[in-house]
Amino acid sequence: MKMENSIPFPALYRAKNTYGKLSSTSINQQLKKSVMAELKRRTLFLSSGKQIKLFGGSVAIGKSLEIGEGYAPNIFSCISNKTEDKTPAVVSNPHQLNLEEMIELADFNIQLWMDLKANIRKHGVGSSRIFNREAGH
Repeated sequence: MKMENSIPFPALYRAKNTYGKLSSTSINQQLKKSVMAELKRRTLFLSSGKQIKLFGGSVAIGKSLEIGEGYAPNIFSCISNKTEDKTPAVVSNPHQLNLEEMIELADFNIQLWMDLKANIRKHGVGSSRIFNREAGH
């Protein structure tokens, strides 16, 4: 059966067979639970059941396609006011990035993750050819 969207067929099949007739929202929620990692309380939970404890609250990828923690919120972040005066949180944008620049930054990171996925599929997780050695450190 050919799928027209990017949802992996086995996951969609499992969701439909496990939960019967679902709305598109329910299907998306069930697929997210079955095929996507989730970050909660400084722990990365993988769909396989594996858990990775983190020091910070994020996972990052570098130009070399190496993965690590990226817990310094120094480019774009939310600063919550911890006082009891109920002042709304403030957006920290020290480089004054505009909409187009934020989209460009997101696209840059998405492309790195897509490159990593392609390289893993091509070379396997045990090969050093996954990494972009020309990127340096």
